[in-house]
Amino acid sequence: MKRKTKGLAAILLMLALCLTLTSGVSWAADGDGAVKEALHYWYDLEIDPGDQPADSAHTWVKLWVLADVDENGDHWPALHTGSVALGVETGGNLYGDADFCFLPETGYSTTTFQAAEDDAESGFTGGESYVGFTWYSSFGEELEQDASGRQLLGRLQLPFGNNGSQGEELKENILILPFRQTVTGSRLEGEIPTASPEVQEELREIIVNTWRSIREDNKDLGYYQGFYLNEEGMQNRVDIGCRWRANLLRVVSYDPKDALQIKLYPRQEDGSYGAAPRYILTLAGTAVGQGQTSVSVPFADSTYADTEAGMEIQANALPEGTYRLEIVKQSHVRAVCSGVTVAGEELFPEIAGQRIVLPCGDVDGNGHIGQQDRGVLTARGRYGHKAAEKTAERPEGEPYDLDGDGLVNQKDLAILIAASNYGKNDLIFTFGDDGK
Repeated sequence: MKRKTKGLAAILLMLALCLTLTSGVSWAADGDGAVKEALHYWYDLEIDPGDQPADSAHTWVKLWVLADVDENGDHWPALHTGSVALGVETGGNLYGDADFCFLPETGYSTTTFQAAEDDAESGFTGGESYVGFTWYSSFGEELEQDASGRQLLGRLQLPFGNNGSQGEELKENILILPFRQTVTGSRLEGEIPTASPEVQEELREIIVNTWRSIREDNKDLGYYQGFYLNEEGMQNRVDIGCRWRANLLRVVSYDPKDALQIKLYPRQEDGSYGAAPRYILTLAGTAVGQGQTSVSVPFADSTYADTEAGMEIQANALPEGTYRLEIVKQSHVRAVCSGVTVAGEELFPEIAGQRIVLPCGDVDGNGHIGQQDRGVLTARGRYGHKAAEKTAERPEGEPYDLDGDGLVNQKDLAILIAASNYGKNDLIFTFGDDGK
């Protein structure tokens, strides 16, 4: 039997969440009675050629919430409210473009992420434009899903033409942007250290009711939150995953011309991972470009170098088991993910759909960005000059031109000493048994 939830209660829930996001009023998702569910909900996108604007200057992308089926064969309840920030990697900087927006479906409304009066619905960060908002149901009758457990929330409008002709390709350029990387999320986190204890608690409530971090050492890894009312009328908070990017990890770094490598170390019987990588996936850089870039890692659709066999293999030939996965790029500290797994066609689900930002400025390659790197970068004869040309002996070039513009100058120094980079070490994440 399909579960249904009351529209009046949904409106009350919406008002509570809207107050939380816009005025700083704290509220709990049912206090001690809240139930944190496993991942049963997913955002999904659809580009329907039959559902596009009449003009050819815009593209509509449908945003759905999908609910899994429970042990009784029923879909999990429809959600009354939730939050999301959708990042777009194509079309350039769309910030301030009125045609870049979210158009809610009839029966739903949205409120933008707002931490201050000058915050807008859209923004631009890390080379990606985004639209961030909280959505809520305003149905006056009982809220329910369709037969597939889907809720159509509305349409993301892009200010360029497509008309559904390249739907799957365009979808790959849309991602979930972590809350703390939006203007509002960053501002709220920045206010916590200097706030009073009471305000600190309120700010943490706002953040956790919007985004749940699954790694304390990297709060970008996590899920946006949604809410439903159970049959007793109590509010339940749940994670909402990302369905259309299920096997894609996003890596943000500098200089798109430099290659990115994924190194895999299978776990041995004694629990160690060995000193050398067994498999290496290399994502080539672009022919041109500079500045910050974001790339996807299509684990399932890639070719890997088998370093022991001296041959290339496809993803479906990777042995099942547990791995340490290292993300490596010149001039950046590494991201090291231990305890990630391969099981059948499912590759590294622990980090799938997530976004990792590699701190940049480790020019000496010691896994730490600090004063020594600054000294090397600004050395006489290097700083203020053209970057060395790439050679056959060193095809990746030298590590000092951080942004890839061909010069070693104040722009590279600014990247190195930025708060998001300076003082950072290799990023270490542990999963599964390795995290115990």
